[in-house]
Amino acid sequence: MRYGFWLPIFGGWLRNVEDEGMPPTFDYAKKVVQSAENWGYDTTLIAELYLNDIKGTDTDALEAWSTAAALAAVTEKIEIMSAVHPVFHNPAVTAKMAANIDHISDGRFTLNIVSGWWAEEAKQYGGEFTEHDERYDRTAEFLEILKGLWEEETFSYNGKFYQIENTQLSPKPVQRPNPVLYAGGESEKGKQVISSLCDAYILHGHTVEEAREKIAGMKERREKTGKEPFKSIGMAAYVIYRDTEEEAQAELERITTVKDTSGYAGFKDFTSKSQLEQQIQCPQMTFSFDYSNDTPFIAGRNDFI
Repeated sequence: MRYGFWLPIFGGWLRNVEDEGMPPTFDYAKKVVQSAENWGYDTTLIAELYLNDIKGTDTDALEAWSTAAALAAVTEKIEIMSAVHPVFHNPAVTAKMAANIDHISDGRFTLNIVSGWWAEEAKQYGGEFTEHDERYDRTAEFLEILKGLWEEETFSYNGKFYQIENTQLSPKPVQRPNPVLYAGGESEKGKQVISSLCDAYILHGHTVEEAREKIAGMKERREKTGKEPFKSIGMAAYVIYRDTEEEAQAELERITTVKDTSGYAGFKDFTSKSQLEQQIQCPQMTFSFDYSNDTPFIAGRNDFI
C-alpha cells in the first residue's frame, strides 16, 4: 500500500472556503512536499490547470511542470507526479522535458495523463478542444510518441494530430522503458486507451464492491491487450478526522456548504462537455456527474476529465 496526496497548488482544495491557509506559492509547496516526504508519504500529484479551478479563475495557481522540476531538485524520495493535458503540449517536447525531470529526480518523475474537459481554459491558452472521443484519439497519439521517443534511438510518427520525423531524444529517462504513465477514465474510449497505452490505473473512491468490479474489469481489459499487468492501481480516499462524531459532522457541514460560486467556473464546462448522469445541486447551479466519464483521482474534488 502506498499513500499520496494532491499538492495544494490552488490555495487548497475547498471551493467554498476562501482562505484555507495554504498559499499558492512555491515556498509553501516545497514546505508541504518536504514535510510529507519526512512523514513517509510515497507520492504527490500536481494538477495541471492554467486557470484556478478551485478558488476562482482570477486567483493565483502554480504551473505544474515548472513546479515539478523545482520540487524534484529539493526532495530525495517522494514520487513527483505531474498531470499533463495533451491538448496543450507538443509530445516530442514533452518527452524531452519529462526525461530531463526524471534525471533531476533520479527516477522519481511520473505522469498523470488527462485528456481534458475545460473548453474555456483551452480557448484562453490556445488548446485545440474537440469532442470527447477525439480528445482521447489525440491522447493515444501523444502516448505513442512519448513511448517511441523514450524507447527508440530514432523515432518517426505520422498521425492525425502529430507528425515527427527521425527524431532523436537523448538522454533517455532514468526509468526504463519509461516513466510510469498513470490515467483514470471510465468511459469506453478512456478504458481502451488506458488499458493499451498506460502503466497504471486510477479511479474514484467507491464502495468495496464497486471498486472490486471496476478494478476487475480493467485488469481483464489489460490482460486482453497482451501487456504486463498494471504497475499499480490507485483510488481516491476522503477522510474527515476529528475527536468526536459531532466534530466530524460539523466539519462535513463546513466544507460542503456552498456560499458562493466563484470556484465553479470549470464545472460549467465539465457538465456541458462530458457524458453526465448524476446531478449535484448547489445555490444558483446544478451540476451533473457521470462516473462513466474520464476520471483521474483527486482528493477533495469531483471535477474530473
